[in-house]
Amino acid sequence: MAGISNWFEFQWPVDGEFSGFVRCRALPNFGKWNDFSSSTISKSMKGDEQYRPNPLISTHTNTDSKWIIPLPSINHDSSQNEIARIKRLTKNNIKEELDKRSLYYDEKENRPELIAILNENIACETINKIAGNNYFF
Repeated sequence: MAGISNWFEFQWPVDGEFSGFVRCRALPNFGKWNDFSSSTISKSMKGDEQYRPNPLISTHTNTDSKWIIPLPSINHDSSQNEIARIKRLTKNNIKEELDKRSLYYDEKENRPELIAILNENIACETINKIAGNNYFF
Protein backbone atom coordinates (compact mmCIF):
# COMPACT_ATOMS: atom_id res chain seq x y z
CA MET A 1 0.00 0.00 0.00
CA ALA A 2 1.27 3.43 -0.86
CA GLY A 3 1.99 5.54 2.22
CA ILE A 4 2.19 2.55 4.54
CA SER A 5 5.37 3.93 6.13
CA ASN A 6 3.20 6.64 7.74
CA TRP A 7 1.58 4.04 10.02
CA PHE A 8 3.11 2.17 12.94
CA GLU A 9 0.36 0.06 14.52
CA PHE A 10 -2.03 -2.16 12.54
CA GLN A 11 -5.06 -4.29 13.34
CA TRP A 12 -7.10 -6.66 11.16
CA PRO A 13 -10.29 -7.28 13.19
CA VAL A 14 -12.13 -10.48 12.26
CA ASP A 15 -15.31 -9.73 14.18
CA GLY A 16 -17.10 -6.74 15.64
CA GLU A 17 -17.82 -3.31 14.24
CA PHE A 18 -14.56 -3.05 12.27
CA SER A 19 -14.52 -6.58 10.84
CA GLY A 20 -13.20 -6.47 7.27
CA PHE A 21 -11.27 -3.23 7.81
CA VAL A 22 -7.58 -2.65 8.25
CA ARG A 23 -7.08 -0.26 11.15
CA CYS A 24 -3.87 1.69 11.58
CA ARG A 25 -2.43 4.63 13.48
CA ALA A 26 0.81 6.56 13.53
CA LEU A 27 1.80 5.90 17.16
CA PRO A 28 1.24 2.72 19.18
CA ASN A 29 -1.47 3.04 21.83
CA PHE A 30 -1.98 6.70 20.98
CA GLY A 31 -4.18 8.64 18.60
CA LYS A 32 -7.25 7.80 16.59
CA TRP A 33 -7.50 4.78 14.33
CA ASN A 34 -7.62 5.21 10.56
CA ASP A 35 -9.89 2.59 8.99
CA PHE A 36 -9.38 1.28 5.46
CA SER A 37 -12.02 -0.90 3.80
CA SER A 38 -11.13 -3.72 1.45
CA SER A 39 -12.45 -1.68 -1.49
CA THR A 40 -10.23 1.29 -0.54
CA ILE A 41 -7.25 -1.02 -0.30
CA SER A 42 -8.09 -2.65 -3.65
CA LYS A 43 -8.25 0.74 -5.33
CA SER A 44 -4.88 1.72 -3.90
CA MET A 45 -3.41 -1.64 -5.02
CA LYS A 46 -4.82 -1.14 -8.55
CA GLY A 47 -6.34 -4.63 -8.67
CA ASP A 48 -3.39 -6.57 -7.17
CA GLU A 49 -4.14 -9.14 -4.48
CA GLN A 50 -3.68 -8.07 -0.87
CA TYR A 51 -2.87 -10.81 1.63
CA ARG A 52 -2.99 -10.49 5.39
CA PRO A 53 0.54 -11.00 6.75
CA ASN A 54 1.22 -13.83 9.13
CA PRO A 55 4.18 -12.63 11.23
CA LEU A 56 6.29 -14.98 13.33
CA ILE A 57 5.90 -14.06 16.97
CA SER A 58 7.92 -15.48 19.84
CA THR A 59 7.30 -15.24 23.54
CA HIS A 60 9.59 -13.17 25.71
CA THR A 61 12.08 -14.81 28.03
CA ASN A 62 12.62 -14.25 31.73
CA THR A 63 16.14 -13.79 33.01
CA ASP A 64 17.47 -16.04 35.76
CA SER A 65 19.81 -13.40 37.15
CA LYS A 66 19.34 -9.88 38.41
CA TRP A 67 20.75 -6.92 36.57
CA ILE A 68 22.60 -4.85 39.12
CA ILE A 69 23.86 -1.54 37.82
CA PRO A 70 25.25 0.49 40.70
CA LEU A 71 25.63 4.21 40.40
CA PRO A 72 29.33 5.06 40.65
CA SER A 73 29.95 7.70 43.27
CA ILE A 74 32.53 7.84 46.06
CA ASN A 75 30.30 9.96 48.29
CA HIS A 76 27.14 7.94 47.48
CA ASP A 77 25.19 10.93 46.18
CA SER A 78 22.35 10.51 43.69
CA SER A 79 24.44 11.34 40.60
CA GLN A 80 23.38 9.04 37.75
CA ASN A 81 25.62 10.32 35.03
CA GLU A 82 28.98 10.86 36.67
CA ILE A 83 31.14 9.96 33.67
CA ALA A 84 29.19 12.32 31.41
CA ARG A 85 29.53 15.01 34.08
CA ILE A 86 33.30 14.42 34.24
CA LYS A 87 33.65 15.07 30.52
CA ARG A 88 32.19 18.55 31.06
CA LEU A 89 34.52 19.45 33.94
CA THR A 90 37.47 21.77 33.61
CA LYS A 91 40.98 20.53 34.30
CA ASN A 92 40.92 22.11 37.76
CA ASN A 93 37.53 20.52 38.54
CA ILE A 94 38.93 17.12 37.53
CA LYS A 95 41.95 17.64 39.80
CA GLU A 96 39.59 18.50 42.68
CA GLU A 97 37.63 15.29 42.05
CA LEU A 98 40.85 13.26 41.95
CA ASP A 99 41.92 14.86 45.24
CA LYS A 100 38.53 14.03 46.82
CA ARG A 101 39.08 10.42 45.84
CA SER A 102 42.71 10.48 47.10
CA LEU A 103 44.00 9.55 43.66
CA TYR A 104 47.56 10.32 42.61
CA TYR A 105 48.20 12.28 39.43
CA ASP A 106 51.08 14.24 37.94
CA GLU A 107 50.55 18.01 37.77
CA LYS A 108 51.91 17.91 34.20
CA GLU A 109 49.16 15.57 32.95
CA ASN A 110 46.70 17.07 30.50
CA ARG A 111 42.91 17.01 30.82
CA PRO A 112 42.32 13.77 28.81
CA GLU A 113 44.93 11.96 30.92
CA LEU A 114 43.27 13.16 34.13
CA ILE A 115 39.86 12.06 32.81
CA ALA A 116 41.31 8.62 32.06
CA ILE A 117 42.51 8.27 35.67
CA LEU A 118 39.11 9.30 37.00
CA ASN A 119 37.23 7.02 34.57
CA GLU A 120 39.39 4.07 35.62
CA ASN A 121 38.62 4.77 39.26
CA ILE A 122 34.89 4.96 38.57
CA ALA A 123 35.08 1.66 36.65
CA CYS A 124 36.86 -0.04 39.57
CA GLU A 125 34.32 1.44 41.98
CA THR A 126 31.48 0.07 39.86
CA ILE A 127 33.04 -3.41 39.70
CA ASN A 128 33.52 -3.39 43.47
CA LYS A 129 29.89 -2.39 44.04
CA ILE A 130 28.71 -5.19 41.74
CA ALA A 131 30.92 -7.67 43.58
CA GLY A 132 29.67 -6.38 46.95
CA ASN A 133 33.02 -5.00 48.08
CA ASN A 134 33.01 -1.80 50.09
CA TYR A 135 36.47 -0.53 49.28
CA PHE A 136 37.56 1.77 46.49
CA PHE A 137 40.77 2.26 44.57
